[in-house]
Amino acid sequence: MPPAMFFMGGFYKLKGKEINFKSLPISISIITITTLITSLQFIFPGIIKALDRNREALLSGELWRLITPLFIQPMGIWQCVFNGIFFLAFLPIAEFIYRRKLILIYFTAGLVGQIFNYYWVGQSYPKIMQKWMPFFIAFKNYIALKMRVIVLHIKLRG
Repeated sequence: MPPAMFFMGGFYKLKGKEINFKSLPISISIITITTLITSLQFIFPGIIKALDRNREALLSGELWRLITPLFIQPMGIWQCVFNGIFFLAFLPIAEFIYRRKLILIYFTAGLVGQIFNYYWVGQSYPKIMQKWMPFFIAFKNYIALKMRVIVLHIKLRG
């Protein structure tokens, strides 16, 4: 996380004045939709069960479960805080660099991540594996973020 935050700080120092934060429709849409659904999940906890990753429901034809977990925070307030900071920090940068491709990048990465999680986090895993899985997923997300930072750094230099 610290390398990503250093990158974000450096990027905003170098290119922050070039970003028109009022004209970032994709970032604003993703943040607004996620904030709205996440806020509703605290008022109506059944939303989490209806939208969360559920392998059996997906296999029974509920295909929306490939995308909807991107918009909820089932691990509670700390997941909201952590994801909110990253959304506010990195979505504007990504939209500034990739423009309209951001929506494709966001949903493709989310879909691939969900498919990985459906495959990796099955119901048949022993309890000990289920306890450690959030750490493995966090590590996977850290590596993915680190790769994005490297790509962004190369784009900025090139």
